[in-house]
Amino acid sequence: VHLFGNSSTGKTTAARLAVSPFGCPTTGKTGLIKTWNATTNALQGLLVDNHGIPMVFDEASMLNKKSTNLVYLLAGGVEKEKLNKESVLRTPKRWSGTFLSTGEHSLLAQGTKNIGVQVRLLEFSTINWTKSAEHADALKNGLMKNYAHLGATFAETLLSMEPEKLHETWKKNRNQFLESMELRDQFAERLADKASILLTTAELAN
Repeated sequence: VHLFGNSSTGKTTAARLAVSPFGCPTTGKTGLIKTWNATTNALQGLLVDNHGIPMVFDEASMLNKKSTNLVYLLAGGVEKEKLNKESVLRTPKRWSGTFLSTGEHSLLAQGTKNIGVQVRLLEFSTINWTKSAEHADALKNGLMKNYAHLGATFAETLLSMEPEKLHETWKKNRNQFLESMELRDQFAERLADKASILLTTAELAN
């Protein structure tokens, strides 16, 4: 999910809030906010074996023309195949979950126009995520004092639910999403599949 728009609209603050239930909402070694200023191998190292913990990649202006490949990498959930020192194909490592990106410009606009990118990446723009600079500061200060609590409770709640019930909730949201589409093309169902995961998560969290 990519949040983009002019600076000082609260994108990074919104991203901090999104990851705060699961860990420290800051940059740095132990934080869940990283920058795009890294090699592809380094980014893969951050993602490997992460299943369900959201992360933020800040300042997408650092990407230039790499954005298309990185969208495919993050959405694919598996590292590039490699040989070990004995020239035997190594079992690739994996990850899964929702990852957020922030920047001033659209990743879809600066990358290639592949349909594959469009069905893997949700973008939100022209949104004022906070009411004022004071509001953003209050959120940031509050989050730094209270984080990494609700994520564990949410995970425990999910594990206590019947998989069939979760699937039914997801299916209901998927159908509602499809019905609300003004234009339904061959990619509509793939978009609905992904969007309904976010809708279901929000519903269960509430």
